[in-house]
Amino acid sequence: MPLARWRETMSLDYPPLDSGHKAFLDVVNSSYMAVQAKDMRAIDNIFKECYLYVQTHISHEEKLMEEMNFPQTKEHIQSHQVFISKVAQMKTAFDTAPTHKDKAQTALHFSNFLSVWLLGHLTTQDKQMKPYLRQLKIKKNRGL
Repeated sequence: MPLARWRETMSLDYPPLDSGHKAFLDVVNSSYMAVQAKDMRAIDNIFKECYLYVQTHISHEEKLMEEMNFPQTKEHIQSHQVFISKVAQMKTAFDTAPTHKDKAQTALHFSNFLSVWLLGHLTTQDKQMKPYLRQLKIKKNRGL
């Protein structure tokens, strides 16, 4: 899978979320490069970065959804939970792979999954938040 590039069409026009999405796009691209280099130590670190992303960005995003009364909050959180579960499953498969070849294959699936999930999530579910984020930004600018 080729390296993914940030496009302005991915922007939510809300810098705290956009910067997190750009940072995770870098993680996705790092996973691709690590797979190409067959660098399993780097892949292991990318799993850790995914967990950090969950703890920081995703939890921040979910708090924002609650704050702005986003109507698809429940469904959006469920998609995050599916992502977290899938990453955990792949981490287990990666850690328990019996051979280097199996580990490399799991790393490839993981890298592909990250790319497909992030790009799909940004362009569908996160995009739905854009008008609500715009209103939240207006409220914050007015000091409300």
